Amino acid sequence: MTAIRAGALALTLLLTAACGAPVYHTVKPGETLYSISFRYGKDYHQMAEWNRLAEPYQVVPGQYLRIIPPRRDAFAPRPPVVAAVPPPAAATPRAAAAAPPPSSATVEVFGLNETPPPATPGVVTPQDPPAPVAVAPAAAPGWQWPTARVPARTAVTSGTADKGIDIRGERGEAVRAAAAGSVVYSGNGIPHYGNLLIIKHDEHYLSAYAHNERLLVGEGDTVAAGERIAEMGDSGTGTDAVKLHFEIRRDGEPVDPLKYLPGL
Repeated sequence: MTAIRAGALALTLLLTAACGAPVYHTVKPGETLYSISFRYGKDYHQMAEWNRLAEPYQVVPGQYLRIIPPRRDAFAPRPPVVAAVPPPAAATPRAAAAAPPPSSATVEVFGLNETPPPATPGVVTPQDPPAPVAVAPAAAPGWQWPTARVPARTAVTSGTADKGIDIRGERGEAVRAAAAGSVVYSGNGIPHYGNLLIIKHDEHYLSAYAHNERLLVGEGDTVAAGERIAEMGDSGTGTDAVKLHFEIRRDGEPVDPLKYLPGL
């Protein structure tokens, strides 16, 4: 079922992008820009630009976030929606074209709105796509294993390493920060990841720690490399054992952690 949902989501994104229609995510309680960009495999810098968000990238429940880049012609100005008020009896009626009413038909597919949403109060809707920004190549942080003991290669299991690795262990075993950084997500709102931590290490790299039994740090906390941040568990769906699912993402894209961690 998980594979079917993921395939349907990917197909929805491809079809909607091909048609040029905007695709949005509706922010839910507990979500952050970092968790939403992580969920869709996007760079949080790009999502901030597409949605005209400035640091510290705060979002609010009910807000609509664009999750695919806008086309240059995708943002024709929309007429303002004005409540119809009858003119005074003495006023001379003037001919005016009525503004088209906003469409109420919205198709929800796994939290995606396939029609442009109405403007959210207090949220600026982008009118023009952002200009591309040149980014210098990223230097990787000094990584270390997220568990106190380095597992044998046979204990590191994963379907595809570029989507992260699974490290089996004992319930309550310490999970440690793989590099210094700040916690940008601490919660269980991302499907299938259970109790999840996301740490921002610099402007390019994030690391993620999933299926924890207990989280020991919260959003906004600064952590040192090797600091105990969680306890290993089997939270979330699809877990068949107590383990840590660990990911490294560069500019939103998952990479193979085994190419960054010290050799086994």
